[in-house]
Amino acid sequence: MWLTLLTLVAVAIVGIMHIRFVEDISNFFPENGENKRVNDAYQHIGSDNRIVINIKQAHRDTTQEIDYELLAAAVDSLVARLYQNDKDSLMQKVFYQFDNQQITDITAFVVQNMPYFLEEEDYARMDTLINTQHIDSLLINDVMILSSPTGFMQQVILSDPLFFSGNVLKKLDHFRLNDQYKESGGYIFNNSGDEAIVVVTSKFPVSETFNNSRLIQQIDDAMQTVEKQFDRKVKITDFGASLVSQTNSHQIKKDSLWALLLSLSFIVALLIYY
Repeated sequence: MWLTLLTLVAVAIVGIMHIRFVEDISNFFPENGENKRVNDAYQHIGSDNRIVINIKQAHRDTTQEIDYELLAAAVDSLVARLYQNDKDSLMQKVFYQFDNQQITDITAFVVQNMPYFLEEEDYARMDTLINTQHIDSLLINDVMILSSPTGFMQQVILSDPLFFSGNVLKKLDHFRLNDQYKESGGYIFNNSGDEAIVVVTSKFPVSETFNNSRLIQQIDDAMQTVEKQFDRKVKITDFGASLVSQTNSHQIKKDSLWALLLSLSFIVALLIYY
């Protein structure tokens, strides 16, 4: 009897040691082909695994000017701290600056292939640009731009000094997702310009709360460190679907634990009573 009991206990211990918990609510879904395909698309195509961090000046009223140098320095410090804390490679990428090289490449592509993008009104506009007076004013403007530190505009002028591609490049503005964000000094700001924005993309879908909780903890540590570093002159907040999932996960764990303890207490009390 004792040998059988010890054997069963040993087998149970070995089995328990091989249990691996996965905090991913999507695993509750049926594993048929259609559900798996839709779930995979939702997790990897959507943007729910992004955490947006806002950085603004603390205690600033509307009459004070925005200190862009302070916000830019806080962004650089926060990003450096995020990468320093990410020892387990939980972040997929951090987006906080516009890629000027990509803008230059797209602009150069449009200018080099301009005939494919021209429409009838563009040719009518060109007719107004090729008179002597207009050419003189355009060339003077080109010289001023070439003397300035504007990077991608210099490449456009070298390829298209009379700026025939002006309307074509302007049409690219229609591809903007919205007008809630703008660029200043290469950094991303909200439309009013008083908050700098950093977007952290997690390697894990929003439903995987365990690893996202670790990432959120790293982000919170980085945010608190940067706020102390700048003597609380900046205030940093974050939001995103992963934060909501983490809060829900913690609440579910807490409720489940209390439900289990209360159930066991009632069962034991009932057994003792009988």
